Amino acid sequence: MKILLVAPIRPQPGDPHYFWARALRQLKHRVKLFPLAGRSRLVNSWRLFNTMARFKADEIFFSAGKNAVYPVKDTIFFCGVPPAWLSRSERAIGLLAKLVVVNDRRHVRAWKHLGAKAVINLPISAVDPAAFKPKRLPRTIPVSFVGSLFSGRQRQLVRIAKLYPDVK
Repeated sequence: MKILLVAPIRPQPGDPHYFWARALRQLKHRVKLFPLAGRSRLVNSWRLFNTMARFKADEIFFSAGKNAVYPVKDTIFFCGVPPAWLSRSERAIGLLAKLVVVNDRRHVRAWKHLGAKAVINLPISAVDPAAFKPKRLPRTIPVSFVGSLFSGRQRQLVRIAKLYPDVK
């Protein structure tokens, strides 16, 4: 399948969009990256529509890009934050998409409430196992937390702290 991946790609090697592209290529898809650059929305849209016409992708995957382009219909929209955090343009792209892919089940409900056509949750996505290998290090910390401190997670940490008062 030919996939056009439209994303605000940063030049750092840890940008998850590179992991998505690599994973799709490993699955034998032909992937073209379209970086949403710091240009105007009009210029980015013109570049995107020209690329769409030339590349003739079977699917267009979108990953955010604050007001970077005018909304495009029938894409697959990847989103790792609640829709309320997105720009109006990003929400419009998600609502025009044939599928919204999120990484939190609460975001499924939010997108459905807004009227998204279809939403699925992929809770663990955009991680390249080759880049994130476990390391055998001495364990000096009995408990650690990695992630966003949404209110639900803060309540979980408070409960843990009550159960284990020595946790700082």
